[in-house]
Amino acid sequence: MLTIRARGKIGLRHTGRWRIVGRLARAGGMCYLVLVATALFVGTWSSDSVGQDRSLEALRIWAERGNALAQYDLAVIYGKGQGVKQDPKEALKWLRRAAEQGLPQAQNSLGVLYERGVGVDQDLGEAVEWYRKAADKGFPEAEFNLALMYAHGTGVDLSDAEAFKLIKSAAEKGYGPAQYQLGIMYGKGTGVKRDPKEALVWWTKAAQSGIAQAQYNLGLIYDQGTGVQADPAEALKWWTKAADQGHEQAQYQLALMYLQGKGVKKDLGEAAKWYRKAAEKGDPEAQYRLGVLHEHGSGVKQDPKEAANWFKKAAQQGNTEAQYGLGVMYEHGTGVDMDHKEAAHWYRRAAEKGRRRAQYNLGLLYQNGMGVEQDYGQALQWYRQAAQRGLPEAQDRLAAMYADGLGTPKDYREAIKWWEKAAEEGNAEAQNNLGLMFSQKKRVPQDYALAVKWFTKAADQGLAAAQYNLGLMYAQGTGVKQDPNEAVKWWRRAAEQGYAQAQYNLGAVLVHGTGVKQDYEEALKWLRKAAEQGHAQAQYNVGLMYAEGTGVKSDLSEAAKWMQMAANRGFAQAEYYLGMLYAYGKGVQQSTAAAINWWRKAAEQGYVQAQYSLGLFYAHGLGVPADPA
Repeated sequence: MLTIRARGKIGLRHTGRWRIVGRLARAGGMCYLVLVATALFVGTWSSDSVGQDRSLEALRIWAERGNALAQYDLAVIYGKGQGVKQDPKEALKWLRRAAEQGLPQAQNSLGVLYERGVGVDQDLGEAVEWYRKAADKGFPEAEFNLALMYAHGTGVDLSDAEAFKLIKSAAEKGYGPAQYQLGIMYGKGTGVKRDPKEALVWWTKAAQSGIAQAQYNLGLIYDQGTGVQADPAEALKWWTKAADQGHEQAQYQLALMYLQGKGVKKDLGEAAKWYRKAAEKGDPEAQYRLGVLHEHGSGVKQDPKEAANWFKKAAQQGNTEAQYGLGVMYEHGTGVDMDHKEAAHWYRRAAEKGRRRAQYNLGLLYQNGMGVEQDYGQALQWYRQAAQRGLPEAQDRLAAMYADGLGTPKDYREAIKWWEKAAEEGNAEAQNNLGLMFSQKKRVPQDYALAVKWFTKAADQGLAAAQYNLGLMYAQGTGVKQDPNEAVKWWRRAAEQGYAQAQYNLGAVLVHGTGVKQDYEEALKWLRKAAEQGHAQAQYNVGLMYAEGTGVKSDLSEAAKWMQMAANRGFAQAEYYLGMLYAYGKGVQQSTAAAINWWRKAAEQGYVQAQYSLGLFYAHGLGVPADPA
């Protein structure tokens, strides 16, 4: 499942006390792009006296005649290098001449240059003076910039009240950035009494003016129902407007809306589209979410390589979930070449930021020596961190480390403490392990009833090992009234999940008719299943049934095959029986040497019948030199 949540709070990236956002006159990288931005805001020079001739020569003539708009446009052209070689000094000359004639946009731009020290020595007092000249003429952008100086106490004494007055004046003239900032001031009570309703009014005006951040904030307001009735459709409308302007947070939120089907029909393809737009702008959360969609094939073609690509981009920016996800992909070789060292690297990055499953997985790598040098102490440390954060799987592993004395001295009480935490959270492995602890004497009080309780909880969750253990308790009457039927029930459930020991036990009771109707054919079926998993005792018994024709037509060759399998696993009875088959040439080619070899193996394990047969052959010199001793 993808986690759906809105990011961010209303308000913006504050530095210091508060920061005015969207200062168009100061945006940009190269110094004279400032002039271009201002020119675009106020329009290019034109007047009835100038006419329509816009050639550079004509522009220069009008500028030299004292036309302020022409002087300003000429400054923009030289500043940008538009049709002429870029010439900052020439640009500054014409800008100053326009400003000195009282052209507000030129005065504002000159203020920007002085504030930033671009093309002139930085002089905050001079910047304030030029801003003030333009602001006194009611030029909203200058009012906005001057307000910023008051807000930060830059070139003037700090004054929130003066900043508010100037921002309000610019906002009332329809200047979008000022409208947005006025909303922030009302919302926070900066320079004015806090008034959330008035804040909403100005944010709405700013949004209607096309200010993307205001549109984004309005989306949050309507999505969360902050001061208004929650309205997903209205949130969608404003986020769409902001997203269309390239606002990456709005693009991210819009993707969530389509993913969730909130305020709009669910559309995973549309969600992927908006995630991609935000991701391509470098938004790490969007990159991660886009990776998830590619991982699962939701709204896009399933593509593990593409998922890994986006996870990596987000992970490199510090996105914790992406770091964890990338670790998983490297561990399992999904979308990338399997690389446990790289998996450990990304797990560590996420683990150090508290991602508990990353801590757990890193612990597993240390315990198993995969991608890192095996280190039980490190494994214990990472398990403990994840366990302390409440991850049941980590609590179970931590308990096992204490029980087995790995990376720490054995401590059964500490093991039980952590197993109980995990068990109470419903972790079936921990419940089964608690059952084992209480059913054995391991420096803790033996309590069969408590063991049955925990085995039952784990068995009810479908854990095959617990189902097998519970069946054993019923079969033996340990901690519960003996009940062969109940034992068979639980063994059958475990057997159906492929648990070999349960399959063997089920086969055994079917052979003997204990707690169930005797059924050799059914018994052979379950014994064979266990045998095919390498269960030596089951292999021996399958061989025995073929040898004796129990539940199946007698077949000594088949019997020998299964006996061989069990004998190869060191099962003494099978070694002895296989020796007998070789001794008499039953199902195999007769070989006294092979018989003696297998009897010797069984005899060395203390199997009496094998010792007797081996002694008999030595006594009579059968296949070996006679040795009565």
